[in-house]
Amino acid sequence: MVINDIGNPVYAEFVKSIQHRCREYGYSIMIIDSQEMSSIEHIMLMLTEEYVDGIVLASSRLSDANIQKMAKAKPLVLINRSVHGVKSVIADTYGGLEKFLQELCSLGHKSLTYLSGPADSWQNAVRRETLSGICKKKGIALNVIPGSSPTYGGGVSCVAQFFQHPTSAVIAYNDIMAIGFMTAMKDCGIKVPEKVSVGGIDDIPISAIVSPALSTVRIDRTLIGKTATDELIGQLRGGNLRRSLKPIMIGSHFVMRGSVGAAGD
Repeated sequence: MVINDIGNPVYAEFVKSIQHRCREYGYSIMIIDSQEMSSIEHIMLMLTEEYVDGIVLASSRLSDANIQKMAKAKPLVLINRSVHGVKSVIADTYGGLEKFLQELCSLGHKSLTYLSGPADSWQNAVRRETLSGICKKKGIALNVIPGSSPTYGGGVSCVAQFFQHPTSAVIAYNDIMAIGFMTAMKDCGIKVPEKVSVGGIDDIPISAIVSPALSTVRIDRTLIGKTATDELIGQLRGGNLRRSLKPIMIGSHFVMRGSVGAAGD
């Protein structure tokens, strides 16, 4: 299994789910941390390919061509990435993001900033496009801060750009960025949610215990990991040779907490 950042609790939950499911099938897993770098991901896969029966790529940064080539050599399943001809399991954030925008509208918000994740992230592009479409339908002005590191520090670094074009609400590529941004805003004397509402995506455990608790789009990572493992084992055992290659979409929903409130002055 290849992940981008072993320190990110999102990937930790994927690993835990997949490891548990693999054990039930009698398999063990090897974990590669690509450190958000496609070069490391590619080299490590080349080095380990002959020692594994199958591969799970989570939010891979490899090119479509490289992934397709790898899928021809070994049974392979993608998580949160869509590539033609390769089976994938994807977190569908549309439902959760739509509910988030509905809440903002009901609270009087007219503008929103999206704190982008990595520029080469497929999921980041999808989340940006999804937000853009929903905002247009609901009449909310959308400002986008370009790709940043999907980390606490990445969220902090977005604050200076946010002040150039402030909005009444913010949503980040993930919870960790949202928490970094929210903390930096409070350090600047900007109250959350009195002056700016903040939301995230993922619902990692810490999101419920920061102050204020972070409103977020919840994704069922346990189900995604289980489903990806089942698909991969099916390939290994030849039980789904005629399987559909259509992506399996796992829905999301919005969790309202203390970081979102009425639009400030």
